[in-house]
Amino acid sequence: MKINNLDTFYTPPELAEDLLSYVDCERVKKAVDFCVGKGELLKAAQAKFGNIKCYGTDIDNMIVDEIKESNPTWNIAVCDFTNKQSRENTSILKKATFDLVLLNPPFTCKGSKINKVEFCDCVFHVSTAMTFLVESLRYLSKGGSLYAIMPASVVYSAKDKKLVTAISEKYEIELLEEREKQLFKNCAPNIVLLKVKTKSTSIKSNSIIALDSVPILFDAKEYNISIFRGNLSVHEAVKYKNSKGLMYVHSTNLRNNTIVLTKMTVSKAQSIINGPAILLHRVGKPDITKVCIVDDVDYYVLSDCVIAILGNNKETIQSLYDTIISKKDIFYSLYKGTGAKYITIERLKEALNLY
Repeated sequence: MKINNLDTFYTPPELAEDLLSYVDCERVKKAVDFCVGKGELLKAAQAKFGNIKCYGTDIDNMIVDEIKESNPTWNIAVCDFTNKQSRENTSILKKATFDLVLLNPPFTCKGSKINKVEFCDCVFHVSTAMTFLVESLRYLSKGGSLYAIMPASVVYSAKDKKLVTAISEKYEIELLEEREKQLFKNCAPNIVLLKVKTKSTSIKSNSIIALDSVPILFDAKEYNISIFRGNLSVHEAVKYKNSKGLMYVHSTNLRNNTIVLTKMTVSKAQSIINGPAILLHRVGKPDITKVCIVDDVDYYVLSDCVIAILGNNKETIQSLYDTIISKKDIFYSLYKGTGAKYITIERLKEALNLY
């Protein structure tokens, strides 16, 4: 897993072995890893299947030279796999297909980089990890399977959801395992292990689409409920400081089910809410003590890390608040993510049956 040109996190051997333990192919002739790193996934494949042909690419020239020297029978080449021209110019990929594709792609947590990819004549804007996965499908042989170590966000984030849904129409995407804080050297992201293969007539009960379903926390369909995400960052809030403004609420102000007020007041109309409402933190470890009620006479300016659930009467808001407190396990399950966990408006709407 390569984050950028400076930060590289290689697949731990034990994780490679764990992924290969799920591989149920009866026979493997050719295996490939498009971000080969130190080659742990291909080594695990050789250990499982014996005499197979191993192929790999990596963007780093030094890594490729090291792999070639330590594994002279492997077919390894330099390639920027996310670049179409680079793939087309890589000799080992020309007209090539593989019956086993193994991946631990770049997660690119830093900067939330967005990539543009095409799938079934449609354009999608997705994470780097999903870019690797979808481009890898081009090299999957008929009857072949892809096994991948992916950031948990590919399952839960809005960024990748449209593409995941599109892929699932042609392929089975099966969740093999989900892990919180899988340890890489100096890095501990939340990950999922996935299997992707051409869709058959059977439907797996643990398909990625089933996994992405959200349990109903509170049925608010019959109530006048809306959801608002604050949109004023701390950096921006400083620009709008005004002694005559409204209190600025950041997620750090949500403690012990109340708003711990600060001296910061701002004037910024686009991020104002008033009660009755429930405030909750958008990013970070789920914490029931960061859920609180706003009275109908109170007005606040919300940070972009705070979400408000707005209602038209105190009784509905109180009932929803009591439900969240009593069903905190369900509430906690709405927070997903590879690094810091987060909740999306989409998941919250599904949990409140607002779709």
